[in-house]
Amino acid sequence: MTNYRQTHYTASESVEKAFTAPVDDTTTTVSLSTSSAAATGLTNGSVYRLWSDVNCFVVFTDGGSTAADTDDMPLTAEIPEFFRLTGTTRIAAIVAAGTGTLYITKMA
Repeated sequence: MTNYRQTHYTASESVEKAFTAPVDDTTTTVSLSTSSAAATGLTNGSVYRLWSDVNCFVVFTDGGSTAADTDDMPLTAEIPEFFRLTGTTRIAAIVAAGTGTLYITKMA
C-alpha cells in the first residue's frame, strides 16, 4: 500500500506532518438527514478525516447533546477534510435537504 503524506507549515515555518495512512478499522459512518445525527466517543487529540457523499454542515463538541444546524461549518461533498480534535469527542452533522452519509476515519 502506498502511504501518502501531506505536510503544512506552522506559524514558525517548521514542517509538521498532517496525516498518515488510516488507523485500521476506525471509520465511523453517520447517516445524514434533515435531523441532526452524531458520532460520539472520538479520541481527543487525534486526527480525523471527514468525507461526505453530500454537502452537509458539521459541529464539533465535547460531548453533551449539541445538535448540528445549517448555520454550522459547511463540509463540501466528496472533498475530504482533516481535523485534529482538541477538546472534542463528538461530531454532529446535518443536511439542508435529502440524505447522505458522513464517514469519519481516524488517521492518527
